[in-house]
Amino acid sequence: MKSIPERKLVKNYARAFAPATVSNIGPGFDLMGFPLFDLGDIVEVTVNDLSCSRITDIVGNTTLSKELEKNTAGAAVKSFLDKHAPGEFVDIVLHKLLPIGSGLGSSAASAVAAVVAVNALLSKPLEIKDLVEHTLDGEVVASGTRHGDNVIPSLVGGVVVISDPVNFNYFKIDAPEDLIVLTLHPHVK
Repeated sequence: MKSIPERKLVKNYARAFAPATVSNIGPGFDLMGFPLFDLGDIVEVTVNDLSCSRITDIVGNTTLSKELEKNTAGAAVKSFLDKHAPGEFVDIVLHKLLPIGSGLGSSAASAVAAVVAVNALLSKPLEIKDLVEHTLDGEVVASGTRHGDNVIPSLVGGVVVISDPVNFNYFKIDAPEDLIVLTLHPHVK
């Protein structure tokens, strides 16, 4: 008698928020960034019994693709599930709260929220450091390359300095709690 493989996704539903980011700080082009916790995207994932993951809705933006491989959230989820829960699939709802092309790490916020949400479905969720590669796979959709100056700060918080942009080694500097950063953008309230 053939045994039924153990499911990796043990929860049915999860929701995650990922913050906007400011990157390219000073001379740290594609190497430094920090999150803006008051702004960001939200992703909801629900396990489905289909033979594929899919984006079922994008709230707040009608121009983004619902095709999994053409959406940063979808590509990040696919990367994660292919490696950590092969044969399991989810429905994705993206609440796109950040303007696209705003310079606030909009694509990164979608990818990070998606990976954090799907990770929460696992019987043994991975550590944050193990999520980076999947957020980078999502970021490729928007930028054409894997660069972590937005996804890593959105994922880990603090001021992030990428010390090795090939292997995405980084260190985090915790900002003082009373530090105030003024970020001006003409299209964000």
